[in-house]
Amino acid sequence: MAGDLRAPRSFSWVKIAAGLTIAAGSTLWVGTHYGFPISTTHVVTGSVMGAGATRGISAVRWGIAGNIAFAWILTLPAAGLVAAALFYPVKWVF
Repeated sequence: MAGDLRAPRSFSWVKIAAGLTIAAGSTLWVGTHYGFPISTTHVVTGSVMGAGATRGISAVRWGIAGNIAFAWILTLPAAGLVAAALFYPVKWVF
């Protein structure tokens, strides 16, 4: 059931959540330590897909993963267009 907030019944979900947290935290720490520009959203989403993949590749909802990847690819050009659209009006005012 979507939106079900009851606690998982098996301990395996606790292990998966712990692994997800460790993987995301480690990736963020290493990336930050070496000065890489790193997105917490990308790291956590990748960790969630990786945790789902531990139950088998078929456990990952590839349609949703594709939508997420498409949104990631679309983000940079869209941000550039918004910046370009706002640059000259803001420059004219100030």
